[in-house]
Amino acid sequence: MIETKKILVAVNFDEHNNLPSRWAATIGKCSDAEVRIVYVAEPTGLGEEDMDEHLSGCKSAMDEQVEQLSRHGVSVNGEVLPDTGYGAAGTILNLAKAWPSDLIILGTQPRKGLAKLLSSSVASRIIEGAPCSVLLVRAPA
Repeated sequence: MIETKKILVAVNFDEHNNLPSRWAATIGKCSDAEVRIVYVAEPTGLGEEDMDEHLSGCKSAMDEQVEQLSRHGVSVNGEVLPDTGYGAAGTILNLAKAWPSDLIILGTQPRKGLAKLLSSSVASRIIEGAPCSVLLVRAPA
């Protein structure tokens, strides 16, 4: 049997923002794992006031997800982290190593054509550098 005691969930608060967390809740409850949900706040080019508003919205969304998982009996904490200079993928990978994760769960968006070609996928960088297993949760097309 595979032991899963620490699950790191990376969220981005898009329209399907709770899918990775719902997977984490299911796996976490079955394996009695600790779940840590993170959002990495990358520089957006927004002014300071707009960035503060963005971060405030992200913290509210994070609090909602933590509350939902807690109600299901999952040991969970959530945090909004600043980009440490390594981008979202690098920040998540560094955290997965520092907080020795057994599983990373993150969402992915289906892309087509030029958008797929031009996107630098956070998911693919995490898969390449992860110190543990990675579960990609695909949003509906």
